[in-house]
Amino acid sequence: MNENLNTLNWSGISQYLSERCSSQLAKNLISKIAPLDSQESAEQSFKDIKDVQNILKNKLQIHAKSLDEFEDWFCLILKSHNIKSTTLHTIILFLYEIQHLKLILDSQSEPWAKKYTKKLFSPVNIIKKIQLIISEDGSIKTTASPQLLLLYKEKQNLSHNIQKRLDKMVKDYDMENIIQDKFVTTREGRLVLPIKSGMQHNFTGIIHDSSNTQKTVFMEPQDLVNNNNRLTELSKNIDKEIINILSIISSDLYQIRHELKQSHWVLLQSDLIFAKAKLATDLKASPVLFSKQIKLFNLKHPLLIIKQVNAIGNDISLNDDKRILLLSGPNAGGKTTFLQSFALAAYMASCGLPICVSKNSEIIFFKNIHLILNDEQSLSQGLSSFSSHISSLNQACKLKGHQSLVIVDEICSSTNPEEAVAISKSFIEHYLSQNIFSLISSHLSQLKYSWKDSSPIFHGSLNFSKKTGPDYKFNPGSPGESFAFDIAKQVGVSDSILKKALSFLSPEQKNYFKALKDLEENKHQMLKTKDNLEKEIKTWKKNNQILDKEKKDFTEYKKDKLQKVIEDAECDIQDFISEQKTRKNVFKYEELKKMKENLPIIIKENLQPKEKTLDYFKNHYTTGTKVFISGLNRYGIIQGKVNSKGEVSLLSQSMQITVHWTSLQKIEN
Repeated sequence: MNENLNTLNWSGISQYLSERCSSQLAKNLISKIAPLDSQESAEQSFKDIKDVQNILKNKLQIHAKSLDEFEDWFCLILKSHNIKSTTLHTIILFLYEIQHLKLILDSQSEPWAKKYTKKLFSPVNIIKKIQLIISEDGSIKTTASPQLLLLYKEKQNLSHNIQKRLDKMVKDYDMENIIQDKFVTTREGRLVLPIKSGMQHNFTGIIHDSSNTQKTVFMEPQDLVNNNNRLTELSKNIDKEIINILSIISSDLYQIRHELKQSHWVLLQSDLIFAKAKLATDLKASPVLFSKQIKLFNLKHPLLIIKQVNAIGNDISLNDDKRILLLSGPNAGGKTTFLQSFALAAYMASCGLPICVSKNSEIIFFKNIHLILNDEQSLSQGLSSFSSHISSLNQACKLKGHQSLVIVDEICSSTNPEEAVAISKSFIEHYLSQNIFSLISSHLSQLKYSWKDSSPIFHGSLNFSKKTGPDYKFNPGSPGESFAFDIAKQVGVSDSILKKALSFLSPEQKNYFKALKDLEENKHQMLKTKDNLEKEIKTWKKNNQILDKEKKDFTEYKKDKLQKVIEDAECDIQDFISEQKTRKNVFKYEELKKMKENLPIIIKENLQPKEKTLDYFKNHYTTGTKVFISGLNRYGIIQGKVNSKGEVSLLSQSMQITVHWTSLQKIEN
C-alpha cells in the first residue's frame, strides 16, 4: 500500500475499530494494521474472527484495561525490586482479567478458543495469595501474616491505653488552666496535648510542635514517653513486616514471569480480535475466498454502513481476460465511492479482515495496492497537482504480476484532453503489459472507445438518469457519459446559458449528443425491462419454492396415508383369519358333539377321564390347544402355562384374556 492510504478513508474504519478495544495498547496496534505476509495468514484471520463472532453471540465480553500498566510493574518484578501495595492492587486486576478470559475460552468449543486457552496459565493460586495480603482498596490487610497481626494488635492496645490516659488528663480539673483545648492530637507520630503557651513549665513533658499563632504548644507527657517510643517502634516493625510480605509475593510473581508475559500477549491478541469481530458483525461483513480472479457480490462501502447510510451493493468481476476496468460516468455519480469500496475490500482482505460483500465472493490476495484517488500536490518536492498525479502513475509502473492492484481516480484529468488521452493510454498499456489488475475512472471520451473488444480492458459505468439522477448501480460492459449539460440543468443553470453553450459545439459533437440521447433512452428502457424481468424471476422462484414445498408435503401425506391403510388392512386380515379359524374349530366341535351324543353311553364315558386333574390339564392342555370357555360361552386358544393362581392366558376373539383352568374344555380337531 502506498502512502495514499488516507485518501481511502481508512482512518474512519480504523477509528471505529479502535473504539471497540478495551486497552490503549490494542488501540495503538490498530493504527498499525497492515496487509499480512501470506494468503494463509489472512485465511486463518478470517477463521479466528468467525470463531470470536460466535463467542460474541453468547453475550460474552472480555476486559483488558490492565494491559496498559503491565510493563510498569512487570519491569519491577524482573529487576526484583520491592513493589508497593498499590502496585499489587494493579497486578491483581490483571490477574482477574486473565482469569475471566480463561473462563470464557474454557467454556467455548471454537478452534480459536481452544488454541489460545492452552497459552493461558491459571492465576487462581497467585490470586488467592494476593487476596490474603491486600484488601479491595489496595491496602495491606492486618492479617497478611501472623507476625503482622500481632504487631497491629499490640499497637492498637497500646494506642488505646495512651489515648485513654490522655483523655483522662484532658478532663482533669487541675489541667483546665494550662490546657488550650480539650482534645488529643498527634505530632511526629506521637500522641500529644495542646498546652497554652507560657504554661509549658507547669506541665512535665516534651514539646514537639507549636501552633502558627504561637498560642499553643503540643507536649508529650513525660510518663507516656516510653509508651510512645514503643508505639513508634511498633510502627517501624509493621513497616518492615509489610516490606517482607511484599518481598515474598514479588518472589512468587518472579517465578511465574514467563506465564505472566505470555498471558499478557494472549490478552492483547484477544482484545484485538474481539474488536475485529465486533467490526465484522456491525458491518455484516463476510470472509472472502482467495483465488486467481475477482468475483465480488453486493460490494458496499464500509463507512456508509458505519454511518447507517443506505449503501448500494454492486457486483464486479475481473479475471485474466478482463483485468483493467475503465470506469466512466458523470460527476457525483458515485465513481469515487465505487473505487474506494473496491480498494477497501482488497486492502481489508489482505489484512485478514472480513469485507462488505455477500458470501461466496472471491478476490486475489494483493501484495501491492497502489492508490491514486485524488490530485495531490507535493509542495516539498515542488510538484504541481498534475506533476504529482503523473509521478504516482509512474511509480505504479514498477508493479508486476497478478498480485498487484492499481486504482486511479480521474486519470490525467487536469491537462489538455488530447495530451491526457495519449498519456493515459500509454500508462494503461504499460499496466496491461505488466499483468496487473487495475480500476481507472475517466471522463475522456476518446480513451473510452480506443480499445479492441478482445482486449483485457473493459468498460463500466454507474447508472445515471436524466430525470432522477444517479442510482449508483454498476453497469459492466457499458461506458458512461459525463452528462455535463444535464447536470448543469439539474443544479439550476439557466436555459439561455445552456443554449448558448450548445451553440459552441461542433456539428459532429451535436450529432454525437443526439445519438447519445437516443442511446440513453434505449438504455433506460432496457434497464427498466431488466428490472421487471428480475422481479418476475424473483416472483417465479418464490412461487416455485411454494409449489415444491406443497409437493413435498403432499408426498409425505400420501406416504403416511398409504402406510396407515396398509396397517389397517393387515389388522383386518389378521382378525379375519383368526375369526375363520375360530369358526372352523367351532364347527368341528359341534359336529363332534353331535357324534358324541349319538354314541352309546358307555363309549361317551370312556372318551374323557372321570376326573380332570391339574396334572392332566398341564399335560394335555398345552400352548395352542383350542378350548371352549364354559363361563364365558366362548372359544379360545391357550397362549401359555398355568400360573400360581391356576389361571391360563387365552386368545379369544382377538382379545387376550385370563381364566381359571377348570373352566376350560378341550376341543378335539
